[in-house]
Amino acid sequence: MCSPASFVLTKDRVFWSKNTDSHTEIIAEHGLHDSCCDFHANIVKVEIMPLNRDMRVPLDRWHYCSDQDRVPTWYNRGVYEPRVRAALRDWAAAKLHIGMQKVLYLDTGEHYCYDCSHVSVGCGARVTVAHGTRAELDVDSASVTAQSGSFVRAYGDSTVHARGNAIVWAGGRANVYAAEKARVFVTDDAAVHACDDVFVVAKRRAYVDAGYGSVLVVASDSSIVRMYGNTKVCAFGSSILVREYTSSYRSSPRVVCVGTGVKVVT
Repeated sequence: MCSPASFVLTKDRVFWSKNTDSHTEIIAEHGLHDSCCDFHANIVKVEIMPLNRDMRVPLDRWHYCSDQDRVPTWYNRGVYEPRVRAALRDWAAAKLHIGMQKVLYLDTGEHYCYDCSHVSVGCGARVTVAHGTRAELDVDSASVTAQSGSFVRAYGDSTVHARGNAIVWAGGRANVYAAEKARVFVTDDAAVHACDDVFVVAKRRAYVDAGYGSVLVVASDSSIVRMYGNTKVCAFGSSILVREYTSSYRSSPRVVCVGTGVKVVT
């Protein structure tokens, strides 16, 4: 599994990408050839990662390592690590945003945002937000990973992966994948797939796939909820609740309260 920041080395150059931290995609983007011959390989895949994956840590304290079991005979860490750390500064300048207090427009590439006041994400960008960052996805095909208390507002065909107390408002065909105490508010044909202590409010034809881990759903206005495991649902206004029973879950979903017009399917 590739982790940011990722680099690919040849004997005389250091390669990285503004669009991805996948070694495979970096190799393809730069037209490199991976000979895969162990000690005679022509490239080396390396990473520099912050402690506890907190990118606010100063760059000189990030941990350097190779991302392959064997390295070629020409590779010497003492020679190549300084080159990669120099390239890391360029990587961070292009992809890492910390403490920005003005509107940050990200239309292309892959980015990581911490403690930013407002991030506007365009259709060609993939953005990870964390630690109080506010992000807004107002175009189709945008993608955000929200962590640690971030706030995201998503529309269109955008996709949000939320965890760690993140808050997400989603509408208009947006897809939200929520876990680890995230709070999600979905409306207008948006969909949320939730597990692990997530709280969901669904309105106006929203779709909720509520999995294991004590998911709590409040549904109204013709929303549809598929319930598994420890899910608890309060439903109103012509919502449809689909109760799923599978042997993989220790407990059954519960409908806490049901309003007028709600249909429960078992």
